[in-house]
Amino acid sequence: MATATLTRKRIQIAKPGDVLKDEKVPGLQLRCFEKRKAWYFLYRTKDGKQRRPKIGGYPAFSLEDARRVARKMREQVALGNDPAEKRPTERPATVADLAQRYLNEWAYRRKKKGSADEDARLIDTYIKPALGKKPVADVTLEDVERVLERITNGDMPGQRKPAPIMANRVRALLHKMFNLAETRFRLRPQHTNPVRGTIRNRERPRRRHLTAAEFPRFREAVDELAAVYPARVAAILTILFTGARVNEIVRARHEQLDGDRIWLDDHKTAGTIGDKPVVIPKKARALMQRYRVTDSPYIFGGYDLRPAWEKLRAAIDARDLQLRDLRRSFASVALSNGVTLDQVGKLFGHTSTQTTQGYAWMMEGQSKDVAERTAEAMEMLMEG
Repeated sequence: MATATLTRKRIQIAKPGDVLKDEKVPGLQLRCFEKRKAWYFLYRTKDGKQRRPKIGGYPAFSLEDARRVARKMREQVALGNDPAEKRPTERPATVADLAQRYLNEWAYRRKKKGSADEDARLIDTYIKPALGKKPVADVTLEDVERVLERITNGDMPGQRKPAPIMANRVRALLHKMFNLAETRFRLRPQHTNPVRGTIRNRERPRRRHLTAAEFPRFREAVDELAAVYPARVAAILTILFTGARVNEIVRARHEQLDGDRIWLDDHKTAGTIGDKPVVIPKKARALMQRYRVTDSPYIFGGYDLRPAWEKLRAAIDARDLQLRDLRRSFASVALSNGVTLDQVGKLFGHTSTQTTQGYAWMMEGQSKDVAERTAEAMEMLMEG
């Protein structure tokens, strides 16, 4: 085949037996075999001997990678050296390398620190153990499917139970990483993302919240635990009384408290709405005054709430209840007391009405009552 400027498209459509010669870097060749393609560099030494050492396989070595290595080899030839005797070796980038670049060059620059920290945890817990040593260009759809299946079934090291929703989170993270590998980092050909085509596990919307029967037991348990975990229990009650997200209260700082509001500058929708106010009712303000931790930058000390929470939900026999369910509990009580969905959305700082609609199921009982009353009123009108 004649010498030409190589492109990804030409490389992808090349057939076994083809030899593609690069116009940009003389001597660089892509040789196509029955089951593989590989890069070579053709040159002559100063005493006239022809050499054709292998640079690496494609796509583990992209066109850019191969050109970079070939240019270094040409420099050695120009100096009278024989690069085949001791040529520069460049190992292909692995998934562990990709993960580090993703965190350094993308996540910690463009995402909230808490979100980037969670990405790092998923990488260390699931992605590196399963794929870390594999070259980025060699990862296939089947590789990704095996990892996701293991997470879904609870078969990864250290997993105690199946985690289909966690598998979805890892899937989304891998999808982003491999998108960047194609576009920004140039570690594999474009339009080859191995996550594309994998199937996302079905997620059922979580509807758990404190029930009317659990509220009295919750109050008793809180009173007992307050003596052991005063600041933690106060933080838990503040989450319940405000409907705030867990980290919004755990990481709330003293200087953010202004009268009956906490002004958050680091929250989920900070990039959209800026500082977000969390309205603090009197009961929550009293807790803050009584249990605030003065020797910490955080109102409630920034403590991990899990030790207190585990004991609390065990005491009320509600082991399936999660801390984040307290936000849903707030919404449930608010809606049952006549607050509208729109008002709940504004209080929660939702930037999308679709997010607020996630609480609409709580109004099913009220909707039934409205329908019954309306039907009775219309019947009375028809009877005159």
